[in-house]
Amino acid sequence: MQRVSRWLFYALVLLALGQAAYHQAHLPERIATHFDLQGKANGWDLRASHIAYQVGLAVLLGGLFGGMGWLVGKLPDALVNIPHREYWMAPGRRTATLGTLAAMLHACGSVVLGFFILFFQQIFVANLSGQLQLKLLPLIIGQFILLAGLVTALMLRFRRPPPTN
Repeated sequence: MQRVSRWLFYALVLLALGQAAYHQAHLPERIATHFDLQGKANGWDLRASHIAYQVGLAVLLGGLFGGMGWLVGKLPDALVNIPHREYWMAPGRRTATLGTLAAMLHACGSVVLGFFILFFQQIFVANLSGQLQLKLLPLIIGQFILLAGLVTALMLRFRRPPPTN
């Protein structure tokens, strides 16, 4: 799980950067970049500004979630805030616990990056098709469901430890 979530996360960072490069080569100079709650275009920007934002967001999210995944293994136990920390951070379980936390951070980062990849793809398609309308609700609901599932999995993973006699 740990290796898969890490590779998926970094693959999505590379995909987001590749997507920005592709969009740079194909979008017109002036594009719709802001949309109202109904998904209709109501703000415009230059392609270069939009691509800079797209690249910056991919790098920021890559550094943020990737960095947190790395940092969690370097923190003292007192700074790791999980239920029943004493049990889960005991010497025999510490490595697995930190690996799980890093994997969850990478998985959350993958969900957030995936959302923005799909969002930027919708902007790309809307600008090239001339139908300047996005379908944001499915993206927002999908991201919410995936993140809620990850939080639930994390809560189940660090549930109350078995009683010791």
